Amino acid sequence: MKKVVVALLFISLVYIACLFSGCINIFSSSMKVDQVTEYNGHFTVGGSSAGMMVFKPLADTFSSKYPGVTFEYRPGSKTSAALRQVNSESLDIAVYARELKPEEKSSKLRFDMVFIDPIAIVVNKNLPVDSLSAQQVKDIYSGKVVNWSQVGSIDAPIIVCDRSEDETSKIALRKFLLGNDLEITPHAVMLEKETDMINAVASTQYAIGYYSASKVESAGNSKMLKIDGAYPSVDNVRHGTYKIVRPIGVATLYQNETLKEFIKFLYSKEAKEIVIKNGGVPIESKK
Repeated sequence: MKKVVVALLFISLVYIACLFSGCINIFSSSMKVDQVTEYNGHFTVGGSSAGMMVFKPLADTFSSKYPGVTFEYRPGSKTSAALRQVNSESLDIAVYARELKPEEKSSKLRFDMVFIDPIAIVVNKNLPVDSLSAQQVKDIYSGKVVNWSQVGSIDAPIIVCDRSEDETSKIALRKFLLGNDLEITPHAVMLEKETDMINAVASTQYAIGYYSASKVESAGNSKMLKIDGAYPSVDNVRHGTYKIVRPIGVATLYQNETLKEFIKFLYSKEAKEIVIKNGGVPIESKK
C-alpha cells in the first residue's frame, strides 16, 4: 500500500511539473508575440550623389535602430546606371534624382519617391545681388545679359557656370526655368561635378551657378538668390512659390522584410525631420 501511495505521489508530481512546464512554454510564446522583430541584412546602394547626401543619414539612423542592417555605397554611378544595376541584380538600391524615363519604369522595379531637393541659384557671397527674376536668369544663361550692371548690380562681367544636359540639376533647371529650347551661351564654364560647381562659385567673385540648396550653407563663400521673390525653402517648395526642384527616391527589385521596414521608415516622422534638417522637402505621404 505504501508503494502504491508513493507511486501515485510521483505520478502526480510529474503531471504537475508537466503542467507547469507547459504554462512556462505558453507564457514564453505569448512574450515572443510582443517582441520586436530584429532586422538584418547587407544592402548595396548606388545612384545620384545628390540623393546620397540625405539618403546616408536616413540609412545611418535606421542602422542605429537595427545594428544588423548595413549599407554599402558604390561610388561613381548615376541614376540611369544605378537603375540598370538594380535590374541586373548587381545592386540592391538605386537612388534616383530626376523624373524617370518611360523605358526606365520597369514593371519589375518598385519606385518610392521620398523627398524633393530644391535647386538653388547661387552666386559668390561678395557679389552685391540678392535676387533675380526667372527671366533674368534665362537672359544670363542665354548670353543676352553679360554684365551684372544689367540686373542692377555692379559693373562686372558675369561668369556663367553650367553642367551637362544629362545632369539632374540641369534637367530640373531646364524643366522649371530655362526651358528645353534655350541655347546656353558658348562662354559658359562647363563643370563636370557638383563639387566643381560649388568650388567655382565660391572662389569666383562674379560667378553664377546652381546646385542643391542643401549644400549652400556648407559651401562657405556662396549665397542662394531669391528667384521671383522666393528662396528655396521647405514652405516655398510646398506652396509652389519656388519651383526649381528635383525628386529624390529609391528603386528596388526585391524587398525582404528588412528592406520593407526600411522603406516604411523613410516615410516616418523621424525620417521627415532628418530630410528637413539636411535641406530636403519630405513628401507628405507615400504615393
